[in-house]
Amino acid sequence: MDYLLPFFPYWFQAALITVITAAAEEMNGILGHSVILPCTYSIQIYRKCNMCWGLGGCPLSSCDAMLIKTNGTHVSYSKSKRFKLNGNVAEGDVSLTIENVTEADGMKYCCRIEIPGLINDLKKQWLLLLTEVTTTSFPSLETTTAVEIKEFTHIKDNQTVTTFLASTVLDGTTTKEEGRKDKRLIISGSLAAILFAILSLILFIFRRKYHFLNVKMQKHKNKLMYKSFCIATCTVLHIKDSG
Repeated sequence: MDYLLPFFPYWFQAALITVITAAAEEMNGILGHSVILPCTYSIQIYRKCNMCWGLGGCPLSSCDAMLIKTNGTHVSYSKSKRFKLNGNVAEGDVSLTIENVTEADGMKYCCRIEIPGLINDLKKQWLLLLTEVTTTSFPSLETTTAVEIKEFTHIKDNQTVTTFLASTVLDGTTTKEEGRKDKRLIISGSLAAILFAILSLILFIFRRKYHFLNVKMQKHKNKLMYKSFCIATCTVLHIKDSG
């Protein structure tokens, strides 16, 4: 459809875009987390424009219950630190980030790009649906797993809709038991290594002492043999002298 727009007047294009973006789109958010409501425009076509975010539908001009406002290049007003424009504002990215979402944030939002002229503003509306997630684990009797039940509570049109999602997760006791086995193996291996080192040290000391005793005994034998030789030599010499 974009290829047809150049053939229509500028005011008709703006009016057509306004009609197309009049309906609010739904965006899901989780309580306690951040959520981003997209809103962008082309600075090549519209140049840098003032814009605002407000609560509720888009009025005829400006924004009701204004949350944040820019002058085309940066934020000029913000109602709360929870409302931020983290995109490149100067390049046309004016998506709204809501931090730490609460139940009070579950409503309709309006993004308005202020285009000079009559009925030229670009508008984008979002309906924020909030979700609360609670997790409960129940032990299973047949297997070593547990059944995890996730409860989702949606707040839509002042009505609360609750759904449940069941899934299986590993039982924590199995993981703990495996951890205990690993610790036992590590301790057993460490004790075996220490015992082997002690036995090796004892064997080394014993061999050193055995070698030292052998050397000492050999020296003692050599001395005895030398004394015996000396005595035998002296005896032979004495017999010769007597003859």
